[in-house]
Amino acid sequence: MIDIYATGGSFLGVRIPYKVMLDLMKDDFVKDTEFIEFEFENGDKGAVRKSCINGFCDSEDIEEV
Repeated sequence: MIDIYATGGSFLGVRIPYKVMLDLMKDDFVKDTEFIEFEFENGDKGAVRKSCINGFCDSEDIEEV
């Protein structure tokens, strides 16, 4: 799982491996004007335009006890 920092200050937790996201952002097979589809932490699905993603970091699920 990773956390995405998007335009406008959005902070999104999504279920995608860090390496996969890194490859999506580095390569041109997804253009800046296209959307990347994600599954969010709660199971909902959505999409973010590639050009709106400012950064991302590896994240861990932390369960409260």
